Amino acid sequence: MTIADITLAAFTLCNSLRFAAYIPKITRAIRDQGGAEAFSFAAWSMFLISHASAMTGTLVDNEQWTAGFMFWGNVIGCSAMLFIAVATVRAARKSANGLAVPIRRTMGSSLDEVTTMATYKGECFCGAVQLEASGEPEGMGYCHCGSCRSWSGGPVNAFTLWKPGAVRVTAGAECLGTFQKTALSQRQYCRKCGGHLMTNHPPLGLVDVFASTLPALKFSPGVHINYDKTVLPMRDGLPKFKDFPAEFGGSGEQTAE
Repeated sequence: MTIADITLAAFTLCNSLRFAAYIPKITRAIRDQGGAEAFSFAAWSMFLISHASAMTGTLVDNEQWTAGFMFWGNVIGCSAMLFIAVATVRAARKSANGLAVPIRRTMGSSLDEVTTMATYKGECFCGAVQLEASGEPEGMGYCHCGSCRSWSGGPVNAFTLWKPGAVRVTAGAECLGTFQKTALSQRQYCRKCGGHLMTNHPPLGLVDVFASTLPALKFSPGVHINYDKTVLPMRDGLPKFKDFPAEFGGSGEQTAE
């Protein structure tokens, strides 16, 4: 066995392992309905171009069939990643566009009467991270699920939902950390003080800026969600869903106070 044979065998093995590594990445892209959160479009586009070029060179110029087929496998993997990402992003955006009206209908229609563009400012506990929310939220309410209670450190979480384009970090972006336990929620906090700021929900196309983060915003709740998990019953006359409204993919079932 020559050095060339050993080199080709090592190359084949490494690229076979690389092709196998696409499987969990493709699975993640399918499960992550935000699509773009799974990987970088720019990076995978560059991978696709580089592997396609290498495949052409090995097959056409050098007739190295083994190496060429390895690059061909990588081209297939990159193409699958990009195709799935585009599909999931389009599906998420379509879902987000169709949620605005149901959210307002469930959580209070008075928000539609707002005609002026307001700006609400907020910051973390130490002030290192600062943000702004423009306009009015898509809805406001209370979440009683165990995850929100654990994250907020309280018996209930008061949420305000915004379109992603309405919320921006104005200072301290380098201090903003993210923890993602599930595909539904990307919880963001300050790395310096640990103060919690907001939660991004890619599948819903919405951002939950915690009510306490925006002190100037008048909190006008319109609904309770995950009330079946409550540890603090609240008799306020608002709709109380056992899990989520049907528009959010829940059962839509309500429970009595």
